[in-house]
Amino acid sequence: MPEPAYSEQPLGGEAAEHAWDTHPLLPRLQLPATVDTVPDGHRVTVIVRGELDLDTCQQLRPDLLRALSRSAQGIDLHLREVAFCDCSGTNLMLELRRLALRQGKSVTVLSSSPAVDRVFALTAIRDLFEPSEPPDHGPGIPPQPGPAPAVQPGAVPQPSPATTATPPAPPPGVT
Repeated sequence: MPEPAYSEQPLGGEAAEHAWDTHPLLPRLQLPATVDTVPDGHRVTVIVRGELDLDTCQQLRPDLLRALSRSAQGIDLHLREVAFCDCSGTNLMLELRRLALRQGKSVTVLSSSPAVDRVFALTAIRDLFEPSEPPDHGPGIPPQPGPAPAVQPGAVPQPSPATTATPPAPPPGVT
């Protein structure tokens, strides 16, 4: 059975006299959104703080586009300090990704808050922002918990005997 939808609009007239809670609604405090960018080799690390809604996304868009244009390979987003994210934030990230792909770059999300995780889960877009190789977490950014990379930076991969051996012969009668 569907649940009733309750409006956040204050009741007026006769309905207000019979309302359970006659306290006026408190305005939602909006956190200022900020972007810090740190050049990191061929990529730019971007730390986003605050809320990602229609108003703040319009304010942050030029900074994020500038970070993408300054990078040679793309941007790495740290979104763990994002307190709120709606479809405007999702659309901004998808727009950044689309522009990056046109330029032969990528946009990755290296860390995210529960608010961002929820939107990514609902829209099934998490995989679009996964790094294609183990990331360098950037200056002052601690790595997220997880398995250690298989190859240490600067190490030269050596072919293993399994990759250089000749394949086994097919069974008799199979060509």
